[in-house]
Amino acid sequence: MSSETAWRDLNVYRDSKYDNLVTRFCSTRTKTTESENQQSVIFKTVKELMVFAALIGLETENYKPISGGKKIPITLDTYSRTKHDAYIYLIALSQQPDLDVLKNENLPTAIKHFEAYCNGGLEVISNWILQNLSEDFGTNTIFSKVLEHLTINNE
Repeated sequence: MSSETAWRDLNVYRDSKYDNLVTRFCSTRTKTTESENQQSVIFKTVKELMVFAALIGLETENYKPISGGKKIPITLDTYSRTKHDAYIYLIALSQQPDLDVLKNENLPTAIKHFEAYCNGGLEVISNWILQNLSEDFGTNTIFSKVLEHLTINNE
């Protein structure tokens, strides 16, 4: 396999323990016949949820490498087709501010940083939902928590 195509086959993992969030908030995994589920859809794809979660993890400094359990992959090529791979590179650069982290041989390390922040962000989002179970839709919780966090940090 040439180094030109090898990076495309690298996997970006998420922990399967957050499948409930994927099912609840991603249109590609939500049952379209249930109106309540449709109202809670925020993300078109799992990849978009992962990017959002990684940014939440980074902002809240919740770095949680995936350990044990079942891991679910999405190839780096899938991210690159929609240019979402840029978030992986930016997060890697935030951890190792050296362009060497973006070289093909170092991409697995860059991906590990993204995965750890994604995992941490999924934990934060899951906790937000658990703390606000009385709300009809988790989308309200996510929007209000993000807004609350942005407001506090900009004061």
